[in-house]
Amino acid sequence: MGRALPDLTYCAHQFRLAPLSEGRIEADGTLQCSYHSWRFDSSGRCTDIPQALDAKAKAVACASSRSCVTAYPTQQQYGLIWAWSSAGPAAAAQAAERRPAIVCICI
Repeated sequence: MGRALPDLTYCAHQFRLAPLSEGRIEADGTLQCSYHSWRFDSSGRCTDIPQALDAKAKAVACASSRSCVTAYPTQQQYGLIWAWSSAGPAAAAQAAERRPAIVCICI
């Protein structure tokens, strides 16, 4: 099983209106939002808020559950990245046990 993939729908900031799918993966593996540059690790935890006024404010804001995004388990198979459709420990366990199936329909 691969690393978890944060929800690419919306950033935790700005009422969740900024799409994370427009962000980019940084050298350290975090996903950076293109709107305000918040960064998220593979568990969905916010790791950086550049607008925070000081280190203490950044630590408090990053630790808040409101600054996190949902992370989904993934697998890399057949040259593709497969994202599990649910999140949490049960989904991670199920994703680890199963491989994606390719179904060929010949006409």
